[in-house]
Amino acid sequence: MLQGRKVLVTEGSGFIGSHLAKSLLELGCDVRVADDLSRGAIENIEPFLSKIRFHKTNLTSLENCLSVTRDVNYVFHLASSVGGVQYVSAENVENLTPSVLMNMNMLEAASH
Repeated sequence: MLQGRKVLVTEGSGFIGSHLAKSLLELGCDVRVADDLSRGAIENIEPFLSKIRFHKTNLTSLENCLSVTRDVNYVFHLASSVGGVQYVSAENVENLTPSVLMNMNMLEAASH
């Protein structure tokens, strides 16, 4: 089903994203990874970097999201600026803003 399809993995250089990207490659997908490397590491995708299209980009921008989703069949959106419920409190709710923007922009871009 996915063989030959163009797929995008956001935060594809993170632990989960890099394993997903590798598995998608093994399934015969044309894999693209979009990541700003703030939470992941290029070393996680180094073994197969030459086989994917890597976009170092900030997904809080709708323009960037539209760019990386162009001609993509499937989007696996894993990107987040925070991880876990421990980050959500009245004192640091502003830390959620980038994640909300990424989610909103990726949904909009993927729908085109």
